[in-house]
Amino acid sequence: MALQIIIFGHFFRDYFLLDPRVRTLSTALRLWAKLCIIDRQQAGTLPAHAFPILLVYFLQQGKKPILPCIHDHLSSREPEVYESTKLVEPHSFRPNGRLL
Repeated sequence: MALQIIIFGHFFRDYFLLDPRVRTLSTALRLWAKLCIIDRQQAGTLPAHAFPILLVYFLQQGKKPILPCIHDHLSSREPEVYESTKLVEPHSFRPNGRLL
């Protein structure tokens, strides 16, 4: 469980570095979920960490995505295993959908 938390932390950190607005939106979404009491996994709703994941997915959709899929830019031998990389630099993503 602790390893999964670390991996999620690196995953979100890398997306937050790409676009600082993601951190703000993620924080607002988690606060909204808490206020609406829909982040209670024990009560049958989604866990709190699901909302930032859904936000990242949403921001990757569309003809001109707001966020890239950083998995597409990793050189890992196992693409389903996320490893944080030096590839992601602060503000390295342009609105046209390409990494700088």
